[in-house]
Amino acid sequence: MKQKKRNKWRDAIYRLLDLAVEYPELLAGKVRIPKLRELGPSRKLVFGVIPDDLYPDESGPAEYEKMVKVLSTIAHRDAAVYSLILQAFLASQGLSWPEGVFKNDFAVPDSGRPLSEFSVEAWHHYIPRLQGWRSLAEMLIPEEFKANPEKAANKVRKAARGYMNFQKLLFESIFPPDKEEHRGVFLDDLLATNGLFELFKMVDTRKFEDALSDYRAIETIQWRGMLGLVGVKTRDPSLRVDLRLDWAHESSSIVAAGKRVGPARAVNFDVADRHKGADAVVVVVDAGGKVLERWPTRVGETDQKRRDRRRAEFRKFEDELSDSDPGSAE
Repeated sequence: MKQKKRNKWRDAIYRLLDLAVEYPELLAGKVRIPKLRELGPSRKLVFGVIPDDLYPDESGPAEYEKMVKVLSTIAHRDAAVYSLILQAFLASQGLSWPEGVFKNDFAVPDSGRPLSEFSVEAWHHYIPRLQGWRSLAEMLIPEEFKANPEKAANKVRKAARGYMNFQKLLFESIFPPDKEEHRGVFLDDLLATNGLFELFKMVDTRKFEDALSDYRAIETIQWRGMLGLVGVKTRDPSLRVDLRLDWAHESSSIVAAGKRVGPARAVNFDVADRHKGADAVVVVVDAGGKVLERWPTRVGETDQKRRDRRRAEFRKFEDELSDSDPGSAE
């Protein structure tokens, strides 16, 4: 069997499973926490249906008991595993921490080859059966598309796969596919896995943002209903901020006119209701109309809705790993 590449997540997870074999008391009185997909899409009550994402995930008494038992047992045996479990618990409560607090920080990507902006954008804009590789190539690399549409589509597809491969490697490091066979120990026999899932999202988000940080001048994008608020780092009055369906074409703007950057370092857009939920791009353009920066957004999506959408997407991620290849360029 081919040896899998080691990393800090995989190392800590397998050391935790090994400790469970060495110290059977960790498994005593175990209470299995059902996986998210086993819980079903909703909770039915006499007055209707409450969706899963209405309230944030909360740890129950059984989950606290698991964490305390595991931490107490391994406190003097493995610092890295202790840090992993503690950070997973903090993440499950929606808490973060400054860099440097933990020697082994499992919310920070490993050093290695960074993702490219191109890879992130190709993945972000790909929508199966709606926006395929050819249309993406025409949007992201228009000159190459004109020269050879097939080659350009394959280039975009390959770039998107680079980001998806990172996600798959990270997910399988935290949730090993063969964990059930690792000396007979189940990961969720030891602790609630929702915290590990939050760590996965923290690392993924950090990697995503790092790929865009080299050129990023837009600080924030927020929505209050159909009012978009964009915070920028510059006060240069020669720059304009626009909201477009296609970042490369001014004609695709969905606002009355681009807003000039001013002393307040913020602009706002009032967008028509018909564009609610549309995938759009905030762009910064110079006096000559050249796009200096672009940042994707979904019209009318609040921060909470965005987090809920990302949570729903990642809840399906484990089941979709077998179909992680985004398909042909057709």
